[in-house]
Amino acid sequence: MNLTVCDASFHYDSTGNSGFKDVNFSLNDGQVMTILGPNGCGKTTLLKCLNRLTELHRGSITLDDQDISRLPRTLIAKSIGYVPQLHQPAFPFSVLDTVLVGRAPHLGLLESPSQQDMEIAEQSLKTMGIYHLKDKSYTQISGGERQLVIFARVLAQQPSLLLLDEPTSHLDFGNQIRLLHEVKKLAATGLPIIMTSHFPDHVFMVSDIVAIMKEGVFIDCGQPDEIITESNMQRVYGIPVNIHYVDGPVKRKICIPVTE
Repeated sequence: MNLTVCDASFHYDSTGNSGFKDVNFSLNDGQVMTILGPNGCGKTTLLKCLNRLTELHRGSITLDDQDISRLPRTLIAKSIGYVPQLHQPAFPFSVLDTVLVGRAPHLGLLESPSQQDMEIAEQSLKTMGIYHLKDKSYTQISGGERQLVIFARVLAQQPSLLLLDEPTSHLDFGNQIRLLHEVKKLAATGLPIIMTSHFPDHVFMVSDIVAIMKEGVFIDCGQPDEIITESNMQRVYGIPVNIHYVDGPVKRKICIPVTE
């Protein structure tokens, strides 16, 4: 699937605040794009527009040359998987039933999940390493575990495009790395992925493209080694950093904040 965003803009009020403007990029099969930027710069709003949870005010978003504003909601639900930053459970469904909801876009109005749907949901739990939670209530597990459950639900959806809004923000260090490994594995199957993050190191680990966003604008976009620089990081986050290349088994750059 090819995603193309052209001159996309959105604002919440007449002053143009708390949105984004003139965003342009494209993404092809198997590519991972990360959007870095401070809180409130418009990252989450952009993802919601890519998922058509919010409509653009100007510009266009196309999937395989089809404008998403003209696509049926059912097709968008099948094609685009979305993992939000936070998810507040409304009902005490089991973890397995929560993941099974990911199969809903593939079912008819009165159709029940089949055995195949159940197997897909169970495999998604196994992939995320949380199959042991399947019978627990979703309302009684930790925030980090919920994040993994929601990721498993999106895997069960089997989308053609994956949007991840700060997917590692509630996870411990080990689960952060496991999730990033899963992102790389999914991309290797041809799935295009966009995620937002505050961690430059995660960009070096998994991303083909990185965009740096500040005050609703992409101030730079390209390959991580070219875009994640000490000057760009200080420009966006307002703190000095050092970027070093680590040899040996790591063989990638790391970003270290400079503290007194």
